[in-house]
Amino acid sequence: MEIVDIYDGKKNKTGKTVERSEKPILGEYRLSIHIWITNSKGELLIQRRSPNKKMFPNMWNETGGAAASGETSEITCAREFEEELGVKPDMSKAELIGTIKRKFDYVDVWHIEQDIDLNDINMQEDEVSEVKYVTLEELNQIIENKEFVPTIGPSLNMFLNYMEMIKE
Repeated sequence: MEIVDIYDGKKNKTGKTVERSEKPILGEYRLSIHIWITNSKGELLIQRRSPNKKMFPNMWNETGGAAASGETSEITCAREFEEELGVKPDMSKAELIGTIKRKFDYVDVWHIEQDIDLNDINMQEDEVSEVKYVTLEELNQIIENKEFVPTIGPSLNMFLNYMEMIKE
């Protein structure tokens, strides 16, 4: 049973906690994180969701997940990275690039540049079935082919805008 904190409309903890599976009510939010991982070549590390996932099975997406009760966004970022990929993140290179407010959650969008050898990855099999590096062009093709989680647009756009800004 996963317990999560509830936040108000200004991203303040309310002191209320619920089971992650419990349907949220309007005006209450949870905290989730998306992690966009790049290597020194500028390629993105993406992962295919397990075929056993209820939502979007076998689709590609970024690394991420929900914050457990008591966790900060940064702690969740490190935990999800290591849980899903079996590799310790270099949190000295982790950047919180923004927050997206959705109907029932806040999504903190992170970027970590870290060269990870695909052979060192030990996937969490109930979450991830495959990982690979892709270029932005390859990612766009995956999205066009409707093989990427369809709700990713705002997070991906925030990440791409961030990458454009740091190039300048």
